[in-house]
Amino acid sequence: MLMTREEILDLVSKMDNLPRLPQVAIKLMEISMDDQTSAKDIADIVMEDPAITAYLLKLINSPFYGLREKITTVSHGIALLGVDVVKNVVLSLAVLDIMKNKAANSPALRNYWEHSLYTAIAARLFAQQIGYPAPEKAFIAGLLADLGSLILWGIDPILYKKVLRKDDGGRGDRSAVEKAFYGLDHTEAGMALAQVWNLPEEYVGVISLHHNLDILADLEDETIKTLGEFVHLGSVVASIFILGEDGFKTGYLKSVASSLFSLQVKVIDALLLRSSRQLESLLVDADLGPLNKKSYFKILQDSNKKLGENNLRLTRSLMEHERMKQVREELLAMVSEDVKSPLSAIIGYSSHLLDDLPAKRSELLSQLQEIYNSGKKSLSMINEWTKLMEMEETDLQVSPIRGDMGLMLTEFLEMVAARVQKKGIKITHDFHSPMPSFPFDEYKLGHAFINLLELAMMLAGEGGEISLKSDVVTIPGESQPQTGQKRLFELCIEEHGPVSDDSKRTALRSTLKQPEKITRFSDHLNDSGVYLARSIINSHGGQVKIEWGREGNAAFIVQLPISWSSEAPANPVSAV
Repeated sequence: MLMTREEILDLVSKMDNLPRLPQVAIKLMEISMDDQTSAKDIADIVMEDPAITAYLLKLINSPFYGLREKITTVSHGIALLGVDVVKNVVLSLAVLDIMKNKAANSPALRNYWEHSLYTAIAARLFAQQIGYPAPEKAFIAGLLADLGSLILWGIDPILYKKVLRKDDGGRGDRSAVEKAFYGLDHTEAGMALAQVWNLPEEYVGVISLHHNLDILADLEDETIKTLGEFVHLGSVVASIFILGEDGFKTGYLKSVASSLFSLQVKVIDALLLRSSRQLESLLVDADLGPLNKKSYFKILQDSNKKLGENNLRLTRSLMEHERMKQVREELLAMVSEDVKSPLSAIIGYSSHLLDDLPAKRSELLSQLQEIYNSGKKSLSMINEWTKLMEMEETDLQVSPIRGDMGLMLTEFLEMVAARVQKKGIKITHDFHSPMPSFPFDEYKLGHAFINLLELAMMLAGEGGEISLKSDVVTIPGESQPQTGQKRLFELCIEEHGPVSDDSKRTALRSTLKQPEKITRFSDHLNDSGVYLARSIINSHGGQVKIEWGREGNAAFIVQLPISWSSEAPANPVSAV
């Protein structure tokens, strides 16, 4: 039986059938808040747990820490490493033990287990590289970042297997799929558990935001911001080692690491190699067992191979494009005026892409292939001018992805159907026909829609109603629409809840009516995903608005620019 979002959070708060921290870790966190705590106090608590004591001494004497002298007692370790380091190592060992046991009992969680280890190790290495004063915090933050996945798995393993299949082994947007099936994602579940464990807010913040560099960049809390950036980079490293190099991940890692911390390429290459070696050391020293992983050198070989393939495709595309440019003058001299316009559109757009080639080389690989295909199509139609005039815009569009918005929206409604039925919410939809097909990032845009739909469901409450309506509207201030003119795809998600609000819904409405930009982590917790949805929609050139009805009901309006190639709608609506 499916659980509601509120039931899941309540389950986490009660700790029923969920991971528990060992008492030694809980006591350490409690007394570490007291300035009067001594090294002896810390040592006494650690030694209450013989297993933790043995693990601790074995780990801090391993190559993972690289100490020159052998540590024989906990007190000696505290004197040499400091109270904070020992406390963080104990917490890390506790979390590692929980993860290891879960992964051992559930082979399907193996990738999660491996990903968490790689993320933690790489995050610590990035912290050490830039001289961050507490690299062990980066390690713990990396371990905890995706802890919520274990919680969702424990609540309903069969349902979470569907999430993993839908996520395509980590290649999709897992958060959007989790929200569709559970009503919340692994970051929210992980935050709830971290709060139950009474972990410091810095870890709660990293769990919430490590996937979103844009939001991290706006935070005033430097600790959460920096730890979140370490973990984000560590997660990319984990993806490279576990899922393999696709020709772009390593480039992305180097670009972001350079932008955030001014790290050189050779330094990042060295960190990748050290990540692989430190993992091998940690597996032995912490008795974590073998993992399925590729060596760094195999990763590097795959990366170079992918890069070579991409360069070859790029070179071939450029050669074909140059051939197309050489015959352009002959073509335009031969054809009539009514053919010049669409053919010039192809040539003009390809020239524009070539102008931006140095800055966007990797992005344009697939686009240049489209140019090549369009060029061949144009040449083959020299003797069929009438067919050229009848070509749809989809034949001329040069874009890596043309998504079907209708299919995506329908799929998301099917994914939330079971939870909607359980809460007694009535959902109706009136989608514009034909639904436009235009370039967009399906995973990111889907995540934005899921966030807004989830908000509407929370506001509507049990027994409420939600209506979804889409349309194609003219841009304000423009004249009568014509074929090829830019328009706006508009999606309206409107909720109508019961007359009386409960305290949670009232608080949510109050938060949503505050338009100021969110810069603090505590504000983000109350924002419930609107800020993230706005960021995603804005990256597609669109906007998200919230309108309030007379009865206090909310309408979330998404507007995305498109170029409508077919006949203009008979009665176009003007966007307000």
